Amino acid sequence: MDQVIDFGLLQTIDQKLDRLMAELDQEDKGSDWPLYMDTTTAAKYLAVSYDTMARLGRIGAVKHKSVGSKRIYRRDWLDAYMER
Repeated sequence: MDQVIDFGLLQTIDQKLDRLMAELDQEDKGSDWPLYMDTTTAAKYLAVSYDTMARLGRIGAVKHKSVGSKRIYRRDWLDAYMER
């Protein structure tokens, strides 16, 4: 079975990925804090103890994603929690 590769489509996808990466880079500029944080870093960012941050994540008070046994927090999710 012959497969046809649409190089125009591949080029369009590549350009869109470049734009998305540039947006992510721009979003992260101007902050000394990383875009994604583990519980220890998130606790420092919110100026709370590790135990408090772990509890906030465990009860769902702060949005996070679980990666294996770790909780990962985005900086904007932590900002949203602080603004509530």
